[in-house]
Amino acid sequence: MTIDRLGDYLVALRNDFVINHPVCRRGLNLRGQLGAYESETRVLFKLAATGRVVDILLRFGRVVESYVEVMGLEKTAELIQWREQLSSERQERVHRFRQILSDEQRLLEAMGDDTQQMELLTLLKHDMTMYHGILTPEELDVMSDVYDEVVRHSEFVLVGEPPSWFLSPHDLLCENGSYYLDAVRVSKCTTGDVFQTDSSSWEDQEEACLRQATVWADLNHPHVAKMFGACHIGNEPFIVHEPAEPLALNRSNAQSWEPLLGWALGLQYLHERELGYKSFDDNRLLARHHSTASGVLSGLGLVPIKRQTSASLQRSASNTFNMVALSDANGNVDDNRHESHMPTWSVVSDIFALGLAIYNTRQWVSMYGNEKVLVLPQECPQFLSERGWDLVGRMCARKPDRRASMWYVLHQLQAFVSASATGDDDSRDEHESYNPPNNIDDFIVRKMNVKVVKAMPRLQQKYKETPGTNGTMLEHVIDRLAGLHAQLQSRENIEEGTTVMEGFVGVLDMFYDQLTRRDLGKEQSSSSVVASFCASRAAAQKVAIFHHEIDRLLTLADLRAASAPAPTHVALADVHEGSSESIDIACDTQDAILDTRDIHDWQLKWSKARREQLRSFQACLKDTEELKRQLSDPKTRLEAQMLLQFELHKRRSSYPNSVLEVMSQALLVLDTTGGSSERLW
Repeated sequence: MTIDRLGDYLVALRNDFVINHPVCRRGLNLRGQLGAYESETRVLFKLAATGRVVDILLRFGRVVESYVEVMGLEKTAELIQWREQLSSERQERVHRFRQILSDEQRLLEAMGDDTQQMELLTLLKHDMTMYHGILTPEELDVMSDVYDEVVRHSEFVLVGEPPSWFLSPHDLLCENGSYYLDAVRVSKCTTGDVFQTDSSSWEDQEEACLRQATVWADLNHPHVAKMFGACHIGNEPFIVHEPAEPLALNRSNAQSWEPLLGWALGLQYLHERELGYKSFDDNRLLARHHSTASGVLSGLGLVPIKRQTSASLQRSASNTFNMVALSDANGNVDDNRHESHMPTWSVVSDIFALGLAIYNTRQWVSMYGNEKVLVLPQECPQFLSERGWDLVGRMCARKPDRRASMWYVLHQLQAFVSASATGDDDSRDEHESYNPPNNIDDFIVRKMNVKVVKAMPRLQQKYKETPGTNGTMLEHVIDRLAGLHAQLQSRENIEEGTTVMEGFVGVLDMFYDQLTRRDLGKEQSSSSVVASFCASRAAAQKVAIFHHEIDRLLTLADLRAASAPAPTHVALADVHEGSSESIDIACDTQDAILDTRDIHDWQLKWSKARREQLRSFQACLKDTEELKRQLSDPKTRLEAQMLLQFELHKRRSSYPNSVLEVMSQALLVLDTTGGSSERLW
């Protein structure tokens, strides 16, 4: 029973019910849910858990009622009274806390030190916000009064709203060494190891957890562990994520290359978001709990990665639609901008660390030893094939500029996984039976189940027949694929011929997936001009990914020399100045020579298409009467408001000032037409 009697009646009711119906014991584990609350000795912290505990008790009472109904039992007088008894317990509890408030000395002792005061304020605000609907006015009043008194006696001027991902320390339950969040098994990691020294203040710990959780919460990739929440207060800040553990803790089912491919895919995603690891250790290399062959990366310990100074490398595939970035990509180096970025790690450092992780993992799972190496040996070890050894060697090259790219790493690991899937489990012989064709036309496009010579015309026809294709953007991808296909007709003078041809087939697979997606024409069928533009932006991002893949193949094959130099992006040079006319200005000379340039100089055409989309979007938002007519339906209008809010808050840097102003004005117009567009998220 709880010290303050809250829930005592339901606990007794549960015990009597289980005695009479022992089959229900397992489903009525109230003590487990209230364990953290009962063990809490700090009285004001129990007040800060009011909403959470009341919610548990209300749900539990309804569960008992459901059991009675399902089992066809008669409701007893004790069961009928549970709500009334709970209400009485809550009133008595409020009276107890009022007594504490009236005794200043007792209140000061209950507040604790600065760390506890900050923790208490955060928990009070979180509980009142999260459970406002089930708290009584009396409970809200006493919690607010305690909050005000703590602020008055402490040095804290303001405590902000808890983040959307915030968890109370009591939300996470531990049973038999496993962690559960809302009855779902999860994994927990602490943020203390992000510090370089053992000594750190509670402010540093809180800041570190806030910083790490904020970065991790925005990550969404199949091979990056999904974060469920975090607690940045208390003695041990922690983060909760999907159930996954370091692969080093479980050798079973870890023999394949799949976990390593998963790590590489996750790392590529992080690099595209300009993130990398300060410390690339075993605790970052995870495998899902029920499938150790599914490798995922931890989101803990991520820092901004160091980019090279060229503008083309500053833009990654995840933000290639950034119009401001395009306008700045004029080939000049802006020293001030690079200094403000303040990177702390680099892509090539992560590639080197991943190479060592691949070596050590293959050594470990092959039972050749557990001792980690920090420097590769001179000769190929027995547990690696020649191609596996070649890959690790390229990744761990002494000179950073000689190290393999992430694209090359991914391609090789995908080949290793495919070879293993054929039934050849011996890693030393995984490629000995593979004899690639000499001609590009003889390679098989797996998802189409035809050779390249037949796949190319079928893809072109499929593009023409598919409704809602993204106009000239996808058409230019088709043209570039055809051009690269022609260049690959002969292996002569092509570096890494087999790798490039296999990569080309992989791009055809990706393009076929794109053409057969069910939502390909979503931007044309969206419910409003706002939704249509947002969908077209996402579509443009996907198109840019194809262009980057083709660029990598050209670079790997050393075919760039046959193409004209990449164009300078002066067509959007004035967009960032905020002039409403800037996106209307097209360089006539450049537009006139678009068709005469090398087919692989794709950026200028892509930028022009995005500029035209942006100009059309701006014009639609300016026509407020037509906008209100299109968004007369409340549901459609709400969708448009939410999308505009998201673009303004989350993608602000992707737009010139003139468009941002029009978007803000459009929101004001929609606010006057229907309710406010502000949402809690």
